[in-house]
Amino acid sequence: MRRRDVDLLRGTVTVEVIRTKTMAGSMVDKVPKAEAGRRTLSIPSNVLPLVEDHLDRFLGPEPTALLLDGGFRPLRTAWDNARAKVGVGYHFHDLRHAGFTSTAELMRRAGHASPAAALRYQHATEDRDKVLADTLAEMAMKASVVPIEPTVTKAPSRRR
Repeated sequence: MRRRDVDLLRGTVTVEVIRTKTMAGSMVDKVPKAEAGRRTLSIPSNVLPLVEDHLDRFLGPEPTALLLDGGFRPLRTAWDNARAKVGVGYHFHDLRHAGFTSTAELMRRAGHASPAAALRYQHATEDRDKVLADTLAEMAMKASVVPIEPTVTKAPSRRR
């Protein structure tokens, strides 16, 4: 995702293009496999200030600046450090189970085109996307927080 995909005013992030690794090992941008993969999601209210801080500290001003320059490796490293520090064995992909509820909501939020894919993450409740995001924020506020040092540095601006 890029800077332009984040709408801080509305508290949303839009997924229109994904970056994936080819068999040859290079990175390529493409549209999601299914139309359902293109979606706009609410950002949990407790995460929104962190997203804004990340944009300010680590991204250039260009609308095309990558949210995670360097791919998911820094995020995955931070995740691994955090889970080791608090002693949980969850895998990064397990985060997909955190906010998925009814099949329709699950398909929309996860970008799944088929109920079969969505049912892997099915959980019991029927709330809207914003309510899901706010519920995740509320849950996070109740959890104890163990600060970890950021592993990403701001890329230099490429203005001419």
